[in-house]
Amino acid sequence: IVAVNGSPHGGIGNTSLMIEMLRPTLAQEGFELEVINLSDLDIRYCTGCGFCMEKGKCWIDDDHRRVTGKLLDAQGIILASPVYFLSVTGQMKTFLDRSLAFGHKPRSTWKPGLAVCVSAGLGETDVASYLAFLLRPFGAFPIGTLTAMAVQPGGFWGKEAVEARAADLARDLARAI
Repeated sequence: IVAVNGSPHGGIGNTSLMIEMLRPTLAQEGFELEVINLSDLDIRYCTGCGFCMEKGKCWIDDDHRRVTGKLLDAQGIILASPVYFLSVTGQMKTFLDRSLAFGHKPRSTWKPGLAVCVSAGLGETDVASYLAFLLRPFGAFPIGTLTAMAVQPGGFWGKEAVEARAADLARDLARAI
């Protein structure tokens, strides 16, 4: 299972903590979780040239191809981002914009996916819905969303409920595979 983390905080922010809440149950169900932190990669902006629509891939030679390749090959996928000004982060938006060509190619197989989102109190459900919708270009269908609110690292409101929901969703993801 491959998770794409759009947080600029890489592996140390609340988005990462939420992704890691999924790991123990996924491991119990026999699945490995690979987390890709977009903040560690070189993914340049979409130029809007349309080359990808014609050729099926972007002409820009950066880390985008490697990440999309992993998503397309995975048994299950997770798209995750904190809320930044009522949307995904710039890192996630850039990654998604560069994935335009995948949205116009029908997939012959489908796999389950999750959307994960955290906010400081506003927009997490809307952003999670957006991410769940954008699982489709990578050949995935949403089996659920994991959302939370936190105003400090690890300071989730209703942390026990968030952890329980994460375990339930991880089980659902594993069973759907």
